[in-house]
Amino acid sequence: MKKTTLSEILEKAGNDATYREQFYRRFLEENVYVLTQKESNGKEIGSTSDLKKRPIVVFPNQVIPVFTEVTKIFEQESIRNEVTPVPINGREFLKMAQSSAVVVNPFSAIYKELIPLEISEMLSGSMFNKQANIAKTKQTMAVQIGQPSIYPTELVDCLIELFTTQPEVKAAHIGWIYNPAVGDPPHYIFALECATKDMKRITDQAALASQPFMNADQFVDFMQLEKGADISTYFYEHTVPFYTSN
Repeated sequence: MKKTTLSEILEKAGNDATYREQFYRRFLEENVYVLTQKESNGKEIGSTSDLKKRPIVVFPNQVIPVFTEVTKIFEQESIRNEVTPVPINGREFLKMAQSSAVVVNPFSAIYKELIPLEISEMLSGSMFNKQANIAKTKQTMAVQIGQPSIYPTELVDCLIELFTTQPEVKAAHIGWIYNPAVGDPPHYIFALECATKDMKRITDQAALASQPFMNADQFVDFMQLEKGADISTYFYEHTVPFYTSN
């Protein structure tokens, strides 16, 4: 029997939450592809040693793209031949990227964003510890997620103006998140309820709109709300959206 590929599991997980744990586990076990600038010798696939020679490609919003297979890189022709894919074990990649946000298969109809907190839980294995789920959720809510002490009124007003032009955005919440295990400073996080799984275009625009309101050492995270997920539970149960569509 043919083994289900990581790409196929990601597509299933986008529509069926029961596949999400399988996706997380397989991502840690298998090779994924990061991008470096095209080498002068023009080789099609790089090696892990190349990652020591040149930096990996990062999107302008500082999110790192990663791909489950080479064909996913060139979907929608967003990237042509200016990059060299480099295979790397998923766990090793996340160790490199754990202080950054990651997006898996960003040019595909179904993609997955991994925020630093999520990456930390994947690497520690706490995401898979079902017996500790309730305690972990309470700890996350009490210590790591809350409301900002300084409400960014101008930033929120800017995002409201943007979201009114995006009919896919049904609601938006604001939070203040800190994960000591990652080492990033506390920062704003915006949780969006969208009528589409393909929200990269929306978050790219939102991140760009947020930049004028951030100092050089500040940043914001954007995430999609998912019923039953730890972080989403906080927003669903403890916050009121600052934006809702009519």
